[in-house]
Amino acid sequence: MLQEFGFPEQRSRCDDLRWELRLGLPGRMQIVGDGTGTDETFVLSCCPGRDSSWRLSGDDIDAKLAEKKLPGALLRLDPRNPWVRIALPYYMNVRDLNRLCDFLGEATGGAVGH
Repeated sequence: MLQEFGFPEQRSRCDDLRWELRLGLPGRMQIVGDGTGTDETFVLSCCPGRDSSWRLSGDDIDAKLAEKKLPGALLRLDPRNPWVRIALPYYMNVRDLNRLCDFLGEATGGAVGH
């Protein structure tokens, strides 16, 4: 949509943020829907992969996201394995995205550093 309406710089910035998310996301985490052949958007969801799990309850994840002012929201579609939804607007600060990735690493099994 951004490119259709003449916003190539904003589109490029969103692409860069999506790439940063993929680079920073701990290996224990997966992007929901990866490998399905559907087009990616700038709103992604992630959850622990098959061999991993959350170390925190859904309520604790939700509270920490808010407390740390991280750019993510908890989705409880599967109560046993909630997802974190991440919007990637062009104006997002990459440091906030890195802080979110660090938190996701800690919440699934260990410290991650940038």
